[in-house]
Amino acid sequence: SEARFRHMSDNAPVMIWVTDASGACVYLNKPWYDLTGQREREALGLGWVEAVHPDDRARAKQAFIDANAGRAPFNVDYRLRRHRDGSYRWCIDSAAPRYGPGGEFLGYIGSVLDVTDRKHFEQQLRESEERLKLAIAIAQMGTFQIDLRTDAVVVNDPGRAIYGFAADEPLTFARVQRQ
Repeated sequence: SEARFRHMSDNAPVMIWVTDASGACVYLNKPWYDLTGQREREALGLGWVEAVHPDDRARAKQAFIDANAGRAPFNVDYRLRRHRDGSYRWCIDSAAPRYGPGGEFLGYIGSVLDVTDRKHFEQQLRESEERLKLAIAIAQMGTFQIDLRTDAVVVNDPGRAIYGFAADEPLTFARVQRQ
């Protein structure tokens, strides 16, 4: 079963880790070592923290220490250094406490998922939204947001001025359609 676990873990599409009850990391799978370039003797214990971006290191370590003390599940985002090129990859580290058959706390099992592409797309979306807001403000365009469940309509100030709606007038889709 140990060989089967290691084979599954080393071929998983995520980084997997296991700690003992004291919080010392006792296992990291192959994807961790492939990404970080750390060796087992460097990464185990709390050595994994050295692969975390310096700006994120204290926060990531404290999130783990606090969760371990409270034996609570946790999620924390941080950047990991990719050894191939020295760049940093955004990751989500999620873990849950594990218990023995008698209910004794054994430590944690966790996974680290690379979410760099998602973070990049989220940033692009925020920048696009900001450009759109700026264009609407400069053009003094009227905009409408309709909540189809409640029939409520939100109209920005230029839209209210264009269509003659009072600033405090509650609007519905039916009211806006009549304009």
